[in-house]
Amino acid sequence: ARNGFGSILVVTSARHMPRGLSELARASPATNFHAAPVHPTGRPDGPWWTNLGQVRLLLQEYAKFLPSAGRYLAARARAAFDGRETAAPRSPAGPSPAVRNTLTSS
Repeated sequence: ARNGFGSILVVTSARHMPRGLSELARASPATNFHAAPVHPTGRPDGPWWTNLGQVRLLLQEYAKFLPSAGRYLAARARAAFDGRETAAPRSPAGPSPAVRNTLTSS
């Protein structure tokens, strides 16, 4: 990675995480990104699809994710076509157990 970081913990809202990881992987393909999603509190009771506000939020985030994923895939295809090595997409599996313990002990 440009700044010498080989691995970065990404902490953001769970609904922003797919788009965030996609943008970060495109910007720095040699860096390992580890997802640590934050789940909001105070959400309305009941299934998300019964709450118009939740449905709207999810649709808006998905609409922003699609172009981000397209840019990421296009960048990987360009790199492959040019013969440059690219990093594999990082799994949003979450942080390592050591990091997870640090996050939950706070």
